[in-house]
Amino acid sequence: MLRLLHESHQGIVKTKLRAKNIMYWPGMLNEIEQFVSDCTICEKFRSDNRKDPLLPHEIPTLPFEKIGSDVLTYRNKDYLVTIDYYSKWIEVTELENKNSAELISKLKYLFSMHGIPRILICDNMPFGSFEFKKFADSWNFRIVTSSPRYPRSNG
Repeated sequence: MLRLLHESHQGIVKTKLRAKNIMYWPGMLNEIEQFVSDCTICEKFRSDNRKDPLLPHEIPTLPFEKIGSDVLTYRNKDYLVTIDYYSKWIEVTELENKNSAELISKLKYLFSMHGIPRILICDNMPFGSFEFKKFADSWNFRIVTSSPRYPRSNG
């Protein structure tokens, strides 16, 4: 039964969940944990699944010198969320569209209130577009994007 439960090599937690839904025997969870821990296939790929720790960003010396920005969706509405790395001040602005022109317009308004940052930390879409890069060059700030496969790396 342990081999059948673990044939998809889903790991300890998912194997236990699968077992709880279809069977029971005394000591089942401990036996599953031991069986999966001893699995050579899982052991081979286990280190690849480990999450890297987040690396903290350097704290700037002035407010709005370094900001982070991302687009989020809540209740079918899109928002631009921007945070100052110095003061932790958060700005949330509703978006009509999730395109570069809309983001540029909202950021220009934000920059008019708080000043133009030196660095904008963001993910790649839509901040990685040609239009957005042109905006950054003309307004003289640097875009630092996160890894395409690891967007949480932007802190």
